[in-house]
Amino acid sequence: MREYEIATILNTELDEASQVALTESIEGWIADSGGDIARVDNWGRRKLAYPIRRKYEGHYVFWYANLPPTAPAGLERQMRLSEDVIRFMITRSELIVPSEEDVENVESVEGASDDESVVSVSEVPATSTDDVPETVDSRMSSADSDLGESESVV
Repeated sequence: MREYEIATILNTELDEASQVALTESIEGWIADSGGDIARVDNWGRRKLAYPIRRKYEGHYVFWYANLPPTAPAGLERQMRLSEDVIRFMITRSELIVPSEEDVENVESVEGASDDESVVSVSEVPATSTDDVPETVDSRMSSADSDLGESESVV
């Protein structure tokens, strides 16, 4: 299973009940393809950067899901056939997206104790500057010093 981000822009002319039904049907398509939804991010109604099908606003919804490698092709087909999906994009996510439960657990742990999150300076590994390449500024300053006092740059 791979992690995917499914971005959709839905038609804003739908009433709220139809919009909820459309989002549930998209979730059903994800489940039917063998995937499971990790998180749903509903941005709501936003202005489009440019008109799409003579529409200036869209309802943005993002799904973060674990899908088998063959599933995106089927999802793309379903979304192309739906007239209420104005635009969509399915991308493979390189970042691990925490579920909503994981986010709540992290928030409760962060408030437990301030001493646990403190890292001492001795625990941080030291880095050497031997591997750092010479910068353009340092090369320019060394070139200026090579000119001498009698020569000047015009």
